Amino acid sequence: MTDLVIRNARLVATVDADRRELPGGWVAITGNLVEAVGTGHPPEAAITVDATDCLVTPGLINAHHHLYQNLTRAYPPMTDKPLFGWLQSLYPLWRAIDEDSVYASTFVGLAELALSGCTTSSDHLYLHPHGAGDLLAAEITAARDLGMRFHPTRGSMSLSEKDGGLPPDDVVADDDEILAASEDAVARHHDRSHGAMTRIALAPCSPFSVTERLMVASAELAERLDVRLHTHFAENAEDDEFSLAAFGCRPMEYLERTGWCTDRTWVAHCVMPDDAEQRRLGAAGVGVAHCPSSNLILSSGISPIVPMRGYGVKVGLGVDGSSSADSASLWLEARQAMLLAKLRDGAAAGTARMALEVATLGGAGCLGRAGARRGRRRGGLEAGRAAVRRCAGGPRGGVAALRAGRRVAHDRQRCLRGPQRPDHPSSPRGAVAAARPSRSAHPAARHQRLRPSGDIVPPMLQGFLVAFGTVFLAELPDKTMVASLVLTTRFHRPLAVWVGVSAAFALHVALAVTIGSLLRRLPDTPVQVVVAALFLIGGVLLLRSGGDEDGDARPEAGTLSFRRVALTAASVVGLAEFGDLTQLATAGIATRYSAAVAVALGAWCALATVAALAVTAGRWITRHVPLHLVQRVAGMVFLGFGVFTLVTAFAG
Repeated sequence: MTDLVIRNARLVATVDADRRELPGGWVAITGNLVEAVGTGHPPEAAITVDATDCLVTPGLINAHHHLYQNLTRAYPPMTDKPLFGWLQSLYPLWRAIDEDSVYASTFVGLAELALSGCTTSSDHLYLHPHGAGDLLAAEITAARDLGMRFHPTRGSMSLSEKDGGLPPDDVVADDDEILAASEDAVARHHDRSHGAMTRIALAPCSPFSVTERLMVASAELAERLDVRLHTHFAENAEDDEFSLAAFGCRPMEYLERTGWCTDRTWVAHCVMPDDAEQRRLGAAGVGVAHCPSSNLILSSGISPIVPMRGYGVKVGLGVDGSSSADSASLWLEARQAMLLAKLRDGAAAGTARMALEVATLGGAGCLGRAGARRGRRRGGLEAGRAAVRRCAGGPRGGVAALRAGRRVAHDRQRCLRGPQRPDHPSSPRGAVAAARPSRSAHPAARHQRLRPSGDIVPPMLQGFLVAFGTVFLAELPDKTMVASLVLTTRFHRPLAVWVGVSAAFALHVALAVTIGSLLRRLPDTPVQVVVAALFLIGGVLLLRSGGDEDGDARPEAGTLSFRRVALTAASVVGLAEFGDLTQLATAGIATRYSAAVAVALGAWCALATVAALAVTAGRWITRHVPLHLVQRVAGMVFLGFGVFTLVTAFAG
């Protein structure tokens, strides 16, 4: 029995050698590879995904990324600059990255890619600040924890500002150190087996950030270790100008003279090659990672992917770093590539099928995962990966990513059982597929929010629990408990006090979740002054009452009516708590969890619990402690709250 079957597709686009498209088709996956595709009755499987109204394609392949740049997405100073100025505005931030930040940014970036149907990704990690730790191992760990097939590169920079390059001194290394680290990375992480989940390439950053010696030595090392080569190439006019000034030749000639013009090389961007250079790239078997959104944001230009494909260049697709592309949806990049091809080369030049080939077969060619091997091809649906997208969902439709029959993400939500060791029995080694199920399949799953641990906690329960815990801990030692306790000792009506206090709290939480952020705009100082005055007046009255020891004769419970006690308690606590931190926190929690009723109920339950504890304690105190002593202590506490509130009002 196979592990996973995707069936009932509206269409299975195999992108195989014959470009078969199978209406009503199915895909069977075993282990981490596609086992078979076909029509008619599918084989039995442990897990079945209903792909009614869905388009099934090969998993998309991301051929160029800088995952650490998720940390500086939409950083304002760089949003209006071309490439060189963009880099110089970001280097001061990037020099602070470390293992933790790289792990986090990689996990987020790869999860975002998975939600767009990507099943294999590269990453160009060329930034290694001094003392930052083993950044390559950190991102590989994140990819394994998530379950993404990963082809990172051991990138490098050796030309700093003082050498005529762009990077600051503390993010570059000397050539020999880089070469040793590159060889070590291949030895530790590169998996040469069929369908490998992790492979390594060597990737000096760009001609303007490394020495020519490092370019030559990296090509020689890649040849000796039999791994691939990657770099930025002919990205914009500035790149061309730098090459002419520094090396006396255009980028294409520089690529050739450094030994990079081979079929183990793929380059990023490739916006500026002329027609003759495109022919030479194709003849050499060089791959190109086309990054349409990044090229547009940096005003670099439109890569000539249509003629390059005609010359035999393996054109793949890259989302590039989120600092220059804003997002990481490979599905949207495929659409962008199609539209730019139409704009540059005519309406008939850019087609949906061309874009799909670029995002699948082209990416596989760039990463060296194309070609027959053990009867299967990488890149097409014979290749071991599948992506399924609902036809009615559009380019931003939801996705459910699956790995060996277990979901990684579903309807734009992550479903992971937490970080796992690579050797763990449930570690992500299985096939990766992405699917948007039909409306009839797993309807409840579309409304689940999953915590990183994988436990299913509905948003309403999350909101309730967070509100209860936050408010209870905040109010337990706060004036809420003191006021409730004092009111109980004063009126000897614990139930009436609790009802009044709870009613005041109900009003407050309703106001908080209804008005939400508007509460933050209320003038703090006048409210705090009124609250301080009430506490000060109350403290003086309590001290005066506590000065008379003859007043210890306790009034009967019926001296004041239940209603009057409840209204008094509601008024005192209602005014004291207005604009309080708890009210603002409740509003913030309601905004965070989009479950106003649950948050309100959680906050109210916490406040009511605190009040219940207070009136219970107050009832015991009235029986065992002299009343004048309680009043003196309460008066001092009220005066303290009053002074503190007054100081806070004018000091804040």
